[in-house]
Amino acid sequence: MITPVRPKRSLGQNFFINKNQAKLIARKVIEPIDIPKEKIRLFEIGPGTGVFTHEFINQGVHEKNILVVEKDDDIARQWPIYFPDSRIINDDILSINLRQTIQKFRPDVVFGALPYNISKRIINKMIHNKYILKNQIPLYFIIQREVAEKYCDRNHKSALSVISGLRTSSRILMNISPESFAPRPKVNSSLIKFTPQKPHEIKHLQEFEHFLSSLFKKRRQKLINALLFYTSEINAPKNKEALQELASVKKYQDKRAAELSTEQFKELFDELITEYACDILSCNKDE
Repeated sequence: MITPVRPKRSLGQNFFINKNQAKLIARKVIEPIDIPKEKIRLFEIGPGTGVFTHEFINQGVHEKNILVVEKDDDIARQWPIYFPDSRIINDDILSINLRQTIQKFRPDVVFGALPYNISKRIINKMIHNKYILKNQIPLYFIIQREVAEKYCDRNHKSALSVISGLRTSSRILMNISPESFAPRPKVNSSLIKFTPQKPHEIKHLQEFEHFLSSLFKKRRQKLINALLFYTSEINAPKNKEALQELASVKKYQDKRAAELSTEQFKELFDELITEYACDILSCNKDE
């Protein structure tokens, strides 16, 4: 492993230091893959000191089959000394051409102990990658436990669970205490697995995701108010009376967004796109 490395607050770094737990986590990531370990192609985000990279190699993954993305210039400079046969991209995972990188590398699994402050953005980028979805590449991430629980909420009370559930299934594999990191974070963490699945058969899926995201911004308000907020976001006419006349709005008018199921959201969206097709579709083309 790379030592010594001083964590940078600007990069949200909390280095993993629990070697016994690192072994267990590496095993949970590697063992379910149904190909010989020496052939596994592993894509790692933010490897830090290389504690997990080291364990993946110890458990049979060939170093030459590992590609890491690391933003920290100091770590990137030292990386070839400790892991000379692996490949490294010294850049921000949110800035690289992920589609091209994944397509070229063709990973069998993706892993990352993610900075808490950008974990949701990284996960969103990964679960929308066409190669990962098409080839059902499993994704394993260490993130804040509270966020992991929202992704795995079976009652779909958060935008994270509903939107990610359109393309993946998710489950928490284990919880991790702050003592496993240096410096110690103020929150608990979890190892979460995302398994890509065939996306729901929803026409205009991207627009539907935007619709869900918008409604959950007003999830504690009555449905009609959340819908008015959505129509303002897509620059559609704010006509409360017209919205209230829609059959699905009448059906769920006393509910809040957080109380609706995916199927009920779909029912609402199907009616809305009939009424506001030009506004909804043009809005997302401009984004």
